[in-house]
Amino acid sequence: DIRAMPKGAAAMDERCKTDDMMKNPALLEAVLQYIACEQMGRNVQVMLPYADSLKYMADWFCQLWAESLGKDGLGTMPVPATGVTDQHSINQMFLDGIRNKGCLFVTGNSPSEGPVFGSDLPEEWKFLSGKHFGELLKAEAMGTRMALCCHDTPLVHIALDDASELSGGRLMMLLEAATVFTGWLMGINPLDQPAVELGKHLANARLGKPGFEADKEALDQFLRKPEEKQDF
Repeated sequence: DIRAMPKGAAAMDERCKTDDMMKNPALLEAVLQYIACEQMGRNVQVMLPYADSLKYMADWFCQLWAESLGKDGLGTMPVPATGVTDQHSINQMFLDGIRNKGCLFVTGNSPSEGPVFGSDLPEEWKFLSGKHFGELLKAEAMGTRMALCCHDTPLVHIALDDASELSGGRLMMLLEAATVFTGWLMGINPLDQPAVELGKHLANARLGKPGFEADKEALDQFLRKPEEKQDF
């Protein structure tokens, strides 16, 4: 429902027009991000949606956050992850690796609890009989969230009413506004991407596009440097 997304975004935009931090979720998120980075040294921001329907929201957020705030040696590194999948792999690093990470944990209620576990389970799994699959996912989400907190990971939990287009629009506007506010707090212009443009200029120069003569000269100097190659 493409009309529901901008409707949700417009509703969040109204929420974010106040300078009262406790009534402006985007400003509050930005302040928490600033504190985590500047005062706690957390320079990696993990985006962990705990629903397959929100998986690509993490990729979108990381693109937004990285190109908006990665400037002048500043910003925090965004890392996408998805629950349940990544809690059994890279979450080991989040929990027990270097203490330089914060987490944006996102959940959304599903309209269906999914299938029910049958009664023919092995004895060690009998406690699941009669429970919905959704209960298992909610329990794993709770366990992962608490484990991160117990390992001193600064964590913000965004609990969506559902994973609908309306909620998706609200979430996207919240994160866009939070990115802008975080840039202001860090003294970064979040609305340009100068380093990315350099790569585009060099690609145009490589293809011979007129107007990129200076980039072509820099590219030629780079390519004249001898390479060290090794077969494997």
